[in-house]
Order: sequence, then C-alpha cells, then structure tokens
Amino acid sequence: MEEPYQGENDQPLYGVTVDNRPKPIAEKLADLFKPSDFVRVINIDNQDFQWQALNPKDETYFMEPGPQKTTVRGKPRVYTIRAGQSLVLEGWNAQIMIEQLYKKVSAKAILEHRRDVSDGKPTDIPLQWGDSEKQDFYIKKIFIGVETPSFGQYDVARSNQKADYQSAEPVPADTLGSVDEIARDLGLDGAD
Repeated sequence: MEEPYQGENDQPLYGVTVDNRPKPIAEKLADLFKPSDFVRVINIDNQDFQWQALNPKDETYFMEPGPQKTTVRGKPRVYTIRAGQSLVLEGWNAQIMIEQLYKKVSAKAILEHRRDVSDGKPTDIPLQWGDSEKQDFYIKKIFIGVETPSFGQYDVARSNQKADYQSAEPVPADTLGSVDEIARDLGLDGAD
C-alpha cells in the first residue's frame, strides 16, 4: 500500500513534535546512563574538585490534606575528587558531578584567556553553559563509561577509589601540569 503524501518537509502533522533545539546537558547524560548505574568518571581539571549532592533516597514525600505534597530532604554530602583521579559513582551523583565539573573547567578556560579579569572583580563575560558542542567535548573527557560491578570478587585497586567525603590534601600545582597534559597522559585527547 502506498503511503499518503505528507508534504515537502515529510513531518507528521499530528501527534509528533519535532524539536531541533540542542539537548540540555542533563538530557545528554540521561541518554548515556541511568541514575542507578555505576558510572566511572575522571577529574580532568588540574585542581581537586568538590561538589555537593543529595542522594534521592534521602528525600521523603508525603501528602498533606488537600492537593499538597511535601518534600523533606536529608542532609546533602560534599564529595571531593583529586585532580586526574577517576572513580565510580552512582549515576545520579555522576550526573551532578559531570555537569558541575563541566561548568568549572569551561569557565576556567574562558577566564584564563581574558587579561582584563582579576580575582574578586565582577565580570560580564558570558559563560554560555548551553553550548552544545562544548558540552559534548567535556562529557567525552569526563565520562569514562558505565561499569558492571562484579560482586563476590574483591579488587583492591578499585576499592581505594571512592569519593572522599572530607577535604582532600592539597596537591602541589607544579606536579600536575596543564589540563591538556593530564588529558594526553590519560589517553583522553583522542590521539591513538
């Protein structure tokens, strides 16, 4: 049977909306992994990185009389990952970490090239968090992959790679190198 003619753009008329806007970073990450997955990430910055996250399991919902829903949130945790360190996080936490690290390193890259900006002074530099190409670039650098845990087997090397809930010891800046050098050393620069 022959399909009916839909017009020059071949888009359906009803029931489907075509959205050509770039996806937000949260949707891109949701396409890569689920909140319940174990995700390996790496800190591509040359400084330790801290972020704050609240486990969704630490939220309680209850209904009050009428159409009102109340949310009681637990205490968020502060996580630290050292420069160049990789570790495995739950997907919900990895999503927060990747997005926050993306914002930090992209802002640093912009500000490093501006001579008219100094610490503590306000700036009118647009940081453009929604730059889809820049998001894709940094996601590929930070997100290593989804891991499948092997229960019953103990891996000493990986057991030491947990997020530190306390402040990490400072790493001397002269021992780290640039972000590009760290990425190259870790094989993340795309060169084979």
